[in-house]
Amino acid sequence: EYELLDTIFDFPGKSGLYYLGKGLIVMHDADVCIFAEDFEDAQGCVIEHICAEKYGIKTILYETEEGISEEMDDDMGDGNGSILDNI
Repeated sequence: EYELLDTIFDFPGKSGLYYLGKGLIVMHDADVCIFAEDFEDAQGCVIEHICAEKYGIKTILYETEEGISEEMDDDMGDGNGSILDNI
């Protein structure tokens, strides 16, 4: 069973770095991180991806155009574009 961890934040007036910090805090509880296609175009997502790799959190690339997901590691299946926690 999986639990979706909320990574949608609204902190008016805060910088992207503030949002990144909040996202990394949520990642602490995640077993899997799912990244949308073209995540490489968002510097915060790139940093989150690097952190996931460095700290052993499995990553999945979700490709929306084809409607399929491509595994970024060998152990996980498809996902829905958010950080997940395996409960």
